[in-house]
Amino acid sequence: MISVPLDRAAIEAIGAREGWRTRFFGRAAPGRPPVFHLIEFWVENRVMLELVTADFVDEYARYMQIDRIEAIMRARTAEQ
Repeated sequence: MISVPLDRAAIEAIGAREGWRTRFFGRAAPGRPPVFHLIEFWVENRVMLELVTADFVDEYARYMQIDRIEAIMRARTAEQ
């Protein structure tokens, strides 16, 4: 995840100018509402960077805490 000082429109304009794919996503577990948002930015349509604008960095930082990630991993391990 890379935090960038551009807004979504500027990132999408760069992608359009270069002919590179950009896609806006909300990330969540299947069937759940998004917990954070990002933009997939495909450099030369081959290498994907996940970009977060200033508008979305706080929601990403709130969600991506080590305790939460460890709890998710423990729950997945217990399901197997």
